[in-house]
Amino acid sequence: MSGKVMETTTSHTGALHGGAGMDALETARDAGGPELARRLHGLTVRRAGLALGLWGEAGVGKSRAIITLLRGVPCRSLSLHATVPLADLVRALPRPARLPASVTRTLERLLGGELLSPPDCADALAAVLSASSPFILHLEDLHEALPERRALASALATRVVRSRGTALIVTGRTPPPEEFAAQRQPPLDRQHSALLLQTEIGAELPQDALDWIFGRASGNPLFTLEYFRLLARQGYLWNDARHWHWRPPPPDLLPVTALALIERVLAEVPTGSELWQVSSAVAVLPYGTDLQTLVEVAGVPPDAVKAAQAGLERLGVFARGEFAHPLYREVCLRQLTGSQRQALARQALVVFGSDPAHACAFVIDARLEPALTLA
Repeated sequence: MSGKVMETTTSHTGALHGGAGMDALETARDAGGPELARRLHGLTVRRAGLALGLWGEAGVGKSRAIITLLRGVPCRSLSLHATVPLADLVRALPRPARLPASVTRTLERLLGGELLSPPDCADALAAVLSASSPFILHLEDLHEALPERRALASALATRVVRSRGTALIVTGRTPPPEEFAAQRQPPLDRQHSALLLQTEIGAELPQDALDWIFGRASGNPLFTLEYFRLLARQGYLWNDARHWHWRPPPPDLLPVTALALIERVLAEVPTGSELWQVSSAVAVLPYGTDLQTLVEVAGVPPDAVKAAQAGLERLGVFARGEFAHPLYREVCLRQLTGSQRQALARQALVVFGSDPAHACAFVIDARLEPALTLA
């Protein structure tokens, strides 16, 4: 995404609006629930500042959830992309009438495009936020920001939590810097997934269709809606003007939009690297495989596996040691060549050789000689 201002609001009456389906998502769940809403409302009476990082896989509704919360808070707020040029960020913020002369000079230098250290920038921005309180700054897609911008966000977070009536909220696909209170945005459950679709189309879908979509999208709002649209376009869901009808599609059906998004995330993993070796092994192995098995199949030492898992989390590919979404695993498997899958399957057979129940899952990909298979 480009580094431009995405949304500037001084009240939420003119905030961003999505389609009917996304409006349903807003009523389906809140980011952080009542506790976060309570803390944001506390800013209006100048209670302690807040630095929050909301994270989760692409399409799970992080920014929408935050924007929905901001609409309900009776104070000014500003939402920008995390990569926006600093001059644009300064320009979009309020300019309080009374600021220390040193802060004003720093702001003018930033407006002129001068590069300053993260602490100096953070001091000036924190002063503006404090003088504008109650005020909430929301930076979207922090995972796309360069290290110096992430350093600025961290420095600003430490200052905001020491102020009153101000909040800094960041969203992204990876856990936020340690200066933020981290909160993962959960996917929708079955009930809210059905509510999202019902509001999108204005009618109820057959239960079998709801179950199939939930089984594939796993509660990701973007993937849920994209699956519905694809199924309707290809005739697996149709309406006779009275009811919706359903016929099962191929089990590996995947919307082009979801595929492109996932491929973009996976493209950050260099082919042949230890990150690639670990992610490929995790894609082949059963969910929840233990560390030692992963070490043997990936061919990577234990410490390197742990480092690779951490690196994959920083890229938004993994979350807590597994793929951030089941479709990531599926696309990763699709990207492996036949010889790559064969090598991984043969190594898995070595590991699971004494466990036929697990070993049988790798026989086809391993493409063993008949004599070896019988053995």
